[in-house]
Amino acid sequence: KLGDRGTYVLDSPMIDEFQGSARFVYCNDRSVWNFQYGETPTSLTSNRCEAAQVQSSMTSSYDIVSTSFAPWYFRDPSSGRLLPLQQFSMESPSAFVGMKCRKECDGDNFVCADGRCACDEGWFGAQCQFEAPPCRTLTTDERYGGFDGSRVFGSTYTVVNDGDGDLVSSYGKPVYRSNNDIMLFSGRRWQLTSASDLGIASDTDIVSDDDIALFVTTKFHGYWSDYTVSFVSDPADSATPTELPTPVGFQWYHAGLVGEGKVQGPDDTRNDVTAVLLCATCNQSTNRCLNGGVCDDAGVCRCVDGTSGSLCQVPAS
Repeated sequence: KLGDRGTYVLDSPMIDEFQGSARFVYCNDRSVWNFQYGETPTSLTSNRCEAAQVQSSMTSSYDIVSTSFAPWYFRDPSSGRLLPLQQFSMESPSAFVGMKCRKECDGDNFVCADGRCACDEGWFGAQCQFEAPPCRTLTTDERYGGFDGSRVFGSTYTVVNDGDGDLVSSYGKPVYRSNNDIMLFSGRRWQLTSASDLGIASDTDIVSDDDIALFVTTKFHGYWSDYTVSFVSDPADSATPTELPTPVGFQWYHAGLVGEGKVQGPDDTRNDVTAVLLCATCNQSTNRCLNGGVCDDAGVCRCVDGTSGSLCQVPAS
C-alpha cells in the first residue's frame, strides 16, 4: 500500500520472472490512478505520479474498478501527450477475494474448488461468461482465401487439451492448433503463429498438446513473452459485442509491430487477409448446415450432391 489507497501489482503464476513488473497506483498530487510497467520490478519508479504510461480520469474514488466508466488515457511516446484509449474495461469478479474465494462464490456460474473460484460445470472464460463446450474444430471457409503469408498455414484447427483432457485456455479463451500452427488469444486479439515462433519447438519438431499446454499455462504472456506472430484478428473487447468465445467471424490481418514497442498488431501497409473461420461442428440451432445439408448426431454436415464445405456452404457449380 502506498499513500492512502491500495496498490495493485501484477501477480500471475504464468510469468514468475515478471512478477511485480506492472502496477496500478493512485497519484494523490493529480487525483488519478496510474498504470506503470517495466521490464522488471526494479525498473519501476518509486514515484507514483511519474512514468505512468496510462492513467485514469481525475477521481477521488477508492474503487479503481469504478474508473472504467470514465475515459482512460495513454501517453503518446513521440509527443508525450495524453490521448484517449480506444477501449478500456476493468472487472473484478465478485466471487474472488485475493487468491481465495468466499465460502460461497457469489458470481454467476462460479463454484468454489480448492480455495479458489472456478467455472461451474458447463461454463468457461475469464468471467465464466461462455457456455461450454466451445467450438472444437475450426476451418477456413473454402469460398475465400486462407492464411497465406511467407508460407501457407493450416486450414483446420482443433482445440488443445491438457493431459487430463481439460481445455487449455489463454486469457480465458480456447487455444487451437493445426499441426505446429497455433491460434491463441493474447488479451485483446486472436493471433496465429507457430510453435517455433513461440519458442516451443523447432521447425522440424512436432509439438504435442502437452507441450502447448505447458507453455501457455506457465510461460505465455501477451506482452512480456518473446515471440512473433504472422496474423492478428480485429479486437475482441470485453463487454462489447465482439467479446466472443472463439475467433469465428473475425477479420484478420498480417501482423506487424505497433509504434515503438513490441506489441504486435495489424500491419496497415499490407492487404487484409481474406481468410474467414467457421465452426466445423454443426448443430440444429446456432450453426446449421447450409444448402440443404443435414447435421448428423456427431455434429458433421451431410451435404447434398454437388455442395461441399464443412457446413455445405459451397453451392453446387
